[in-house]
Amino acid sequence: MRELESICDQIVGDIPGAVACAIVGVSPPTLLGLCNRATQLRTLHQFVTDAFIEMFRNDRILTIAKGVRAQRGVEEDGKYYFREMQIVSDHNLHFAILSQDSSVGLMLIARKTAPRAEAWELIYKSMERIVPLARAAR
Repeated sequence: MRELESICDQIVGDIPGAVACAIVGVSPPTLLGLCNRATQLRTLHQFVTDAFIEMFRNDRILTIAKGVRAQRGVEEDGKYYFREMQIVSDHNLHFAILSQDSSVGLMLIARKTAPRAEAWELIYKSMERIVPLARAAR
C-alpha cells in the first residue's frame, strides 16, 4: 500500500497543477493509495472511490457499453468497455483510467491549467507499475 501511495505522490508532484491522485481497487471498491494536497477530509476520500466506481460500472454505463458493443459487432467479454475518461468540471480536470483487466483504476484531479498530454502520459506509465502492486496489496 505504501508503494501505491508513493506512486500517487509522484504523479501529483510531477504534474503541474495536480492536486490529488487515487488508486482504486474495483471489486470490491477499495481505496488502495492516495495523495490529496487539496484537503485531508476522509469523507472525500470515500467519495472519490465511490465516484470512480460509478463512472465505470453503474447500470446506465454498462447498458450503454453493451449497446455500443452490439452496434460494432463486438462480442461481450465481461470486461468494462470504457477504459478512460476525462471529465472537466468548473474548476478541475479529472482523469480516470481502468487497467486492462479491469481490476484497478487511477483517478487524477488537476487544475484546468495542467498539461493534459503530459498527465495522460504519466498515467499510462504509472499503470504499468500499479497493476502488479495492486494485485499484491489485495
